[in-house]
Amino acid sequence: MRFLRQKWPEHRASTCIYCSNCGSSVKCGARGFTLLEILIVVVIIGITLTFAVANLAPDENELLQQETDRTLVMLESARDEAAFSGRGVAVNITGNTLTFFVRDAKSSDVKWLPLRDGQLSARPFAGGISGRIQLDGREPNSHQTEMALFQPAGVGLPFTLQLISNAGQRIIAADALGNLSLASDHDGVNANRNAR
Repeated sequence: MRFLRQKWPEHRASTCIYCSNCGSSVKCGARGFTLLEILIVVVIIGITLTFAVANLAPDENELLQQETDRTLVMLESARDEAAFSGRGVAVNITGNTLTFFVRDAKSSDVKWLPLRDGQLSARPFAGGISGRIQLDGREPNSHQTEMALFQPAGVGLPFTLQLISNAGQRIIAADALGNLSLASDHDGVNANRNAR
């Protein structure tokens, strides 16, 4: 055995690598991966990630539906807040941002203050989606007195909130009793949902 170890360094220089820790030899060609093998693995990982990202990102139609569902939940919360707190809650869209207001009880004038905390704080619509409110079938003007209003006993005037994107539009309607329904205009299918 001693004789083999003495001869090993001469043999190692030409074809093998000697491991001084365990005493074994490794062939020179088995040291690592070739550049071609690494490139193939990188290409496979890239293609897999491309398909995964494409499937995870919502398309415009799904994004519009998600935004409509979020907006409907916020309107339901505003309606419930008005009913439980005994004070009116108003909603308006300014600069593509859905904003909720409460009446200032300290002011003798009709003054509305924006809600800044909690679920009813101002929130812009997702990218590419715009909104507009119609009060009793007519467009509101820029004055705050023309906002859609949830009264403690129901809604002041019936209103519709329309969300519009390249994928189509969704309409949320509120009647005088505070019932909210979701209608889809982009494909002619109406799906009502009582949310009382």
